[in-house]
Amino acid sequence: MSAGSSAPPAGAQRAEVVVRIALGALLWGAIVVAGTACTTLGGDPVPAPRPAPGQQPATRQWTVDSREHVDLWLHSFALLESDSNRIPFFRRGYRDSVVAARKRANVVSMLDANREKLASRFVAFPNLVSAQFIPLYFTTWERSTTSMRRYWLRRRDSLLKNGRSSRSIRLTEQT
Repeated sequence: MSAGSSAPPAGAQRAEVVVRIALGALLWGAIVVAGTACTTLGGDPVPAPRPAPGQQPATRQWTVDSREHVDLWLHSFALLESDSNRIPFFRRGYRDSVVAARKRANVVSMLDANREKLASRFVAFPNLVSAQFIPLYFTTWERSTTSMRRYWLRRRDSLLKNGRSSRSIRLTEQT
């Protein structure tokens, strides 16, 4: 630059940009704080009516709903998973009590017969533990199986469209 130029040096322009960005961020931060301070955090501005003295307030109760497909699904998970985790997903000793009752009744289920093979899948794929929540999304067993069938059909169609081998399609149909 020449001695008489009015243009600031290149380093000064960069510093000016940084200062403008910092001031802009500070201004937006002040606006957010002011906006938050002027709003309520929810709730009803009108106080709730209080019951008259001697009158009991109505208590809200949790509803308990039993859905067989959820119960069966969670029962199966409890029988397959180990309860030796630091924080078990199911009551400690649940599996042992069920196995003892089945032995007394001389009953063996497919789940009992295949327990080791099925439980090994939890070791190979630790994320499977999240599958215990799947039936909570469906109101009935029929709806859940219909959704699963649709999923596998879409998956098969996707494999066919992408030119996967017929062996991989047969594997997805078997699982």
